[in-house]
Amino acid sequence: MAKKHNQVQSLLGRHDKRRLWTEELPEPVRKIHAPKIEDNSSLHKVVEDVVSFLEDEQIRRIGIWGTVGTGKTTVMQNLNNHQDIAKMFDIVIWVTVSKEWSIKQLQDAIMQRLKMNMEGTVSIVENSQRIYEVLGGRKCLILLDDVYDFIDLHEVMGIDDIQESKVVLASRIRNICKDMEADELINVKPLSEYEALNMFKQKFGWSICSQQIEQVAD
Repeated sequence: MAKKHNQVQSLLGRHDKRRLWTEELPEPVRKIHAPKIEDNSSLHKVVEDVVSFLEDEQIRRIGIWGTVGTGKTTVMQNLNNHQDIAKMFDIVIWVTVSKEWSIKQLQDAIMQRLKMNMEGTVSIVENSQRIYEVLGGRKCLILLDDVYDFIDLHEVMGIDDIQESKVVLASRIRNICKDMEADELINVKPLSEYEALNMFKQKFGWSICSQQIEQVAD
């Protein structure tokens, strides 16, 4: 009885802290613009492979890697918008990391997505604790695009203690995915000429499909 009482008090305490930083979680998925991927294309297969890995309880981190222009960001965008993702997670958090990243910038991006109270200057450790208190016990998916360097996600958000969390990161460098302890690695290979032209049209508009421009794009 005493043990159960302590568990209840712990849950209540966590609930109170959540309300201190945010009233409630925002929408589970914030849709973003994403080029359409054709069924049976190489990028479509990558997206479906990632979704399949996310359904596996034993897999918590997935690394997507490949050279510039192979479609890694397109995969991540379509993954964010995938209909099955909203069913699998309570919250999906997208962060574009970029070269000039810092732990504080990552924390700010996550806290903004969670609509957390960001008033007052606090330390990285305190921010990490706040994020953990909001996400603890919830199923969350972190999508990190354009990762250039190793990121200690436990320092950023206490992720090792968020048991229901999963991470998908995209990087040009395979070893970064390995250093970040990805359980599965997916190599996004260069697109075929047909797929590359379709991606070009998606990004710049179908009205440019004259034969002359297609020859330039090739």
